[in-house]
Amino acid sequence: MATERIAVSEVEAVIRQLRDVIGARVVSDNAGVIQEIHVLSQGEKSPKQLVRDVESALQARLGITLDHKKVSVAQVQGPHRPEVPTASPRLQFSDVSLSLTGQTAEATVRIRLQDSIYEGTAQGSSSAAGQVKVVAAATLKAIQSCLPSNQMMMVEDAVLTPVGGHQVVTVVVTLGGSRADEVLCGSCLVRQDTVKAAVFATMDAVNRRLKFGE
Repeated sequence: MATERIAVSEVEAVIRQLRDVIGARVVSDNAGVIQEIHVLSQGEKSPKQLVRDVESALQARLGITLDHKKVSVAQVQGPHRPEVPTASPRLQFSDVSLSLTGQTAEATVRIRLQDSIYEGTAQGSSSAAGQVKVVAAATLKAIQSCLPSNQMMMVEDAVLTPVGGHQVVTVVVTLGGSRADEVLCGSCLVRQDTVKAAVFATMDAVNRRLKFGE
């Protein structure tokens, strides 16, 4: 878990944004470390999948690595609840490596989609700005391996910028293929690791826009 103390209200706000979640309560100790997360949901999503969504959302948005055993899910069935289409599975971070040789950087990113691991590798400049772009490009290649062959994506830009005293990675992705090009944007606050933030910012750009596993 990130060493920086994060407000319980901020964590609860992120969880409440997830699909099918109608309530969330976070219990932390005096040091601000999360001890329990209680989620109330209503929908077709299984508790196991919802726990995974909570893990991914907190990691991507707040940089929190969470033990899934701390999350409990209660489901309710509302009267006259309209049928909700089953949500497409979401990408989850697996691991990333970055090696520097002279003026060249090479990144390998692995992401998980349900029970499968997908890998992408890219090379580029070893400069600080170049490393962010290389990681974003490798992440996008891993994502593309999950998609139909006619779904083309390209990293338009990936930058590390100071915002309000913090560092934020922003990634702009061009989505093409069978339709007119579309520009997507994702971001992630750097809490400890710029490399991981570049992965999460790239995933943030496409995760809610694309449908996987269909």
